Amino acid sequence: MATSRKERVSITQVAKEANVSIQTVSRVINEQPSVSHKTRERILKVIEELGYYPSRAAKAMRGSSKTLGIVGYGLELYGPSRTLIGAQREASANNYGVVLELVQDLEGVDVRAILEMMLSNHVDGIIWCIPHIGDNLDEVVKQLERVTIPVIFTDSAPGMHDLMVATNNYVGGQLATRHLIDFGHRAVGLVTGPMSYFSARERHRGWQDALRERGLPCSEEWVVEGDWGAQSGATALKRLIEHHPELTAIFASNDHMALGVLYAAEHLGLIVPDDLAVVGYDDIPEAAFFHPALSSIQQDVVNLGASAVSRIIRVIDSLAIRGRYLPETVVIEPRLVVRAS
Repeated sequence: MATSRKERVSITQVAKEANVSIQTVSRVINEQPSVSHKTRERILKVIEELGYYPSRAAKAMRGSSKTLGIVGYGLELYGPSRTLIGAQREASANNYGVVLELVQDLEGVDVRAILEMMLSNHVDGIIWCIPHIGDNLDEVVKQLERVTIPVIFTDSAPGMHDLMVATNNYVGGQLATRHLIDFGHRAVGLVTGPMSYFSARERHRGWQDALRERGLPCSEEWVVEGDWGAQSGATALKRLIEHHPELTAIFASNDHMALGVLYAAEHLGLIVPDDLAVVGYDDIPEAAFFHPALSSIQQDVVNLGASAVSRIIRVIDSLAIRGRYLPETVVIEPRLVVRAS
């Protein structure tokens, strides 16, 4: 079923709700002094309650700005930075400019401020590249009810929103674990990322189901939660081997933690892969230069960013022509890159 464009909140509605004239609302919006403090406060309260963004009217009169908003994070990190590169390239190829907003606190995003900034820049659509952590996307979805431009997510649970492009973390977890099982391992431990992350939970679920489908144990005692960093991977392996020496393989939920696992294995006198096999996740460029070279799950994060942009542009075009768009979820499948570990 097609999703209709949400009804715009108009300046007329604001004026009616605040019991003032349209001209008075306009004067408040344009910060003109000829309005009493009490009336100004009442109008501003109504604007906030209704979620009225003044830039919408101007944008509607002007037409498409050929500009996209991207909300991202972690330029120093491989996955997030490559996603942004893919998005930027695709936008440029379609003659769209980009307004980029980088977020520092992933669990405390000021959604309203970001949306107001994006709308003041007259963007035609937004790509939300913040990972799904705990309930951090709940406020985003709530605020989107007040926004008439399309927003697409690159990391969220299915069903949270009607536009999404994501990598299949569940299948990635399965691929990594099945690879280790196929090499004869029956006791496979997991160094997971923070379980508040939806991606970490999905990789954990993939590990779990891959073991269960082969009739193998998948004890939660074989799972240690890391923080995505190498040190946490090293600490996790030492803990796992100390309490569960029967483990002969480790699936690490990202390559940085896998690097820590390899480092700790050497210090524990374990030879990889003879004594302990290791598979990471992300296939960062440095993975081929680990010692030994790391087998890893490859995510096409550049394509993730590009696909999000191509689909948001398609939605923008559909809204302009038909006034509606079809919900769409695109899942990009990962692949296993086998090396020496």
